[in-house]
Amino acid sequence: MKFLFAIIFLLVPSRAMAFVPHSYAEVYIHQMGHLYFILSCIFIMWVIWHHNLQGKRGWRYIFLSEIFFILWNVDTFAGHVTEFWIEPSQIIGAKEGWDYFLRRISIQGWESLYYVTRYDHLLCVPAMFFFVLGLRELLSEEGRSSVVAALLPLFPIMALDMGGALSLRRWSRKGR
Repeated sequence: MKFLFAIIFLLVPSRAMAFVPHSYAEVYIHQMGHLYFILSCIFIMWVIWHHNLQGKRGWRYIFLSEIFFILWNVDTFAGHVTEFWIEPSQIIGAKEGWDYFLRRISIQGWESLYYVTRYDHLLCVPAMFFFVLGLRELLSEEGRSSVVAALLPLFPIMALDMGGALSLRRWSRKGR
């Protein structure tokens, strides 16, 4: 019980750093995209279950990845909703330029849910990992040893994500 309390205490801060909201009119379409993604994951899981594919290791990995993708979408959906709870007066920092990405917010109470939902990568990364494991297993069952074909579509996304995070980190160190 003490361990659970310690984890909750660490995940509920009084300030959140690098606050970048989704405060645009198209956020509703974005949210509908999350719902569509959830429905497509449920459909894929149903197909796997309906055709008894869960007996094969590769399909089990893909089934598990779909569970993580659903959890990730629920988490990000809730995170976008909690952004609307944060008042403009709680935002500390610049509204333009590169300093925009270094803004902070002051959060209390239920607004802490916003901060907790920012840990969505703890759900998305395992989802992608299990998905790649599933594809690799299915490719090996087909007699192909190369997994490059399965990873190639994910490479631009991962490269941009990692590159953007590293450049922002370097820039924020130079600005201090």
